[in-house]
Amino acid sequence: MMTLIGSDFLFWSALHVGRNSLIRVVLATPPELLSSSSASEKARVRIVCG
Repeated sequence: MMTLIGSDFLFWSALHVGRNSLIRVVLATPPELLSSSSASEKARVRIVCG
């Protein structure tokens, strides 16, 4: 996990290729819950995970 966070390229790749996996791992949140979350929570996810 630290390799992912410590590497800009790996983090960028995760954002663009595996955003749902990144949300699941970094935020410990099932991505399917985002559709029913509040606007402020969706904004927080966009800030953290792009």
